[in-house]
Amino acid sequence: MPVLIKLNFQNKILVRVIIVFILLAVGVGGILYSTLRQDLYANRLRELEFSTYTYAGKIDLTFAHTKKVAESLASQEEVVEYTKNPTPEDRDEIDKEILEFNIGSEYSAIYILNRDGLAIATTDPDYLGVDFSFRDYFTKSIQGTPHIQVAVGILDSEFTYFFSHPIKDGDQSIGVVVYKLIPGYLEESTFETALEGRFVLDQKLYITDYNSIILYDYQEGNEFKTFSSLNENQKTRIKATKQYPDTEFESMGYIGVSEELQTVSTFKSSIIKDANGNNTQFIFHRIGNTDFFIVSLPDQSNLEASIVKTVLGVIALIFVIMVAALVILSVFLSALLKNLSKIISNVELFRKDGTVIKSTIKTRDELELLSNSFYELSKELVKEKSAIEAKIAERTAQLEKINKTLIGRELKMIELKEKIKKYEDANGNNQPNK
Repeated sequence: MPVLIKLNFQNKILVRVIIVFILLAVGVGGILYSTLRQDLYANRLRELEFSTYTYAGKIDLTFAHTKKVAESLASQEEVVEYTKNPTPEDRDEIDKEILEFNIGSEYSAIYILNRDGLAIATTDPDYLGVDFSFRDYFTKSIQGTPHIQVAVGILDSEFTYFFSHPIKDGDQSIGVVVYKLIPGYLEESTFETALEGRFVLDQKLYITDYNSIILYDYQEGNEFKTFSSLNENQKTRIKATKQYPDTEFESMGYIGVSEELQTVSTFKSSIIKDANGNNTQFIFHRIGNTDFFIVSLPDQSNLEASIVKTVLGVIALIFVIMVAALVILSVFLSALLKNLSKIISNVELFRKDGTVIKSTIKTRDELELLSNSFYELSKELVKEKSAIEAKIAERTAQLEKINKTLIGRELKMIELKEKIKKYEDANGNNQPNK
């Protein structure tokens, strides 16, 4: 009885190969995730460190440019002379001179302070006569040191950066040039144009000062919070500078960030705990020689998603290769099974009526050997069958001849018995024949 085949040989092979490929893909994916995760994470951290370096460098270029412009204005002879002897008659001319140094229109105000910290010339009339002697940028520069300070403006209440440079008459500081950057210009020019790549998805970026006060948060709006709680000395010093009037600094709960910032010369990567004892990766990069820093926290969820995406990409590639391999395997199997089908067909014909078909398979492999062997076996079986049939016919003839002889003898015996019986009946003899 023929066997009912639900799947042909080719499909059975393909199904088994698919199962093996699926198990292989899952296994490879698991191995990749477990063994390469640390490498992928470390590589992504290096990329984030490089991006942090890039952003810090871009901000440093803006700082260096403004320092250079302020230094150039402070060294102008007209500015030095006016600072030594300011007169109402010369103020219009010096204001025009200052305005010409607003290169790129990046600054909301440029002003000159005398040795007492009073604004004696400015691009914004509202600043004229205002006392800025309480500002760090004045006290540092009047002592001969250029300075950068962040603060909330006393007139517009907007937070921005102030760049100051001493005006010197010989070796003596007689005044200060101050550049006030347009609020938001630094952040927009740095981050909005520089963070259009994928790195922004993998990290949280901040600008902070050395107290860990967040001056800018690219994503979450945590400005004027601190990474770590401020101690009393820090609070007193910040209050004295009047940088952040009436600001209560809420801590984000990390431990020791301020101390870490004090140890950063150029770059540092540290593991820092939060209030719950959880570890967080911090990347610090000092902006030039200033007391400002780019701080990057790798976004763990997006970073993990990025790693998983990479692993899934590898698995997807494996599946594509598998599909291509299955197509190629299917083509080869079709060619292979075409010849095998010929052999099966020859077997069926031989089984039904003993027809022997000469092999036409020329593959020079086991299939050709099998086909030829079956052909030779079929011929041998036909020969054996013929020989057996001849012997059977011969034996049948012999048996028929013997049978005829035996039947003849039996008939003669019957005839003899009848004659004996007649004889006995005739003579009345009832004794048996001896």
